[in-house]
Amino acid sequence: MSWQGNNRVATPPELNFTLKTESDFNNQPHDWPRNEIQSQLPTDILLITANIHESSACYSYMKPVRQWYCKKLRRCVYFGQFGDNDDQNVKVALMKCELGYNEGKLAMKNAAEILKPKIALFVGTCASKEPEKVKLGDVVISAKLGTYDREVMPDGTVDYRGAKVSETVAPLILSAADGWEPPLKDLNSLNVEVYRDAVILSGSDDNHKRQEDLVDYCRDGLGLEMKSADIYAAANDLKMEWAVVKGVSSFAGSGDMTKPWQSFASTMAASVVYNMFKNPVVLEDWPHNEETQDAKGNYSFLIGMKLP
Repeated sequence: MSWQGNNRVATPPELNFTLKTESDFNNQPHDWPRNEIQSQLPTDILLITANIHESSACYSYMKPVRQWYCKKLRRCVYFGQFGDNDDQNVKVALMKCELGYNEGKLAMKNAAEILKPKIALFVGTCASKEPEKVKLGDVVISAKLGTYDREVMPDGTVDYRGAKVSETVAPLILSAADGWEPPLKDLNSLNVEVYRDAVILSGSDDNHKRQEDLVDYCRDGLGLEMKSADIYAAANDLKMEWAVVKGVSSFAGSGDMTKPWQSFASTMAASVVYNMFKNPVVLEDWPHNEETQDAKGNYSFLIGMKLP
């Protein structure tokens, strides 16, 4: 059975493995610090998610996983590794952040101070306004992030602002799906596509008029979500590398019609992230966060960029 035109299908195709569930997260957390936790620091990758579907997908690609409760962060952090067999030496930390601006931004800054990652990745789901172009389950990687930051021009028009990933991250995005296969039991069940060099529109503003204005302004935006912009702001302040990788789980205005796709889309996004960073040589020469504070010219955070 083909799922090529899946935008009206209620149930996603079957995965080729069993996802971890919320019960797998309920191991007794360890106090901070311990010798074991210190061996995981500094981490290479910080994965940031916003809900259990996204966390479970990322968790499923980490091994072995240990859970610690960090009092300063006031939340659990999950430590594991990316890699195949004995080559599991890409250190990964997973943390769930709230959607609120102050909470998410503060948590991100504290996490960067404690974990000192080389890159922060915002992984999970998004909606899309392009059902004729993008399918449910497809993965969108943001080379540009459009936000609600705006400037009113002298003539009364409004220009929205955005940001680009750095020149270091951009080539990785373009090769993100090289050698990748979606984790499907039947590879013919769905033609999952990865949209690289895309624009994702993000912001936590509850003003629906501003959301609509941003969508109208940036017609090239493939993904819509309300999670990454605030946490990105913290990453930008810290001069950290960052990227947004999202699976499409709904379409703008569809409401709860595509709930079954949230877990599936999160898994597709997490599998692409794993494909990008499973080889330790990728991040081998990247500095940890504490080493980037005085760096000059290594980052391309174009906050004032006008989106096309």
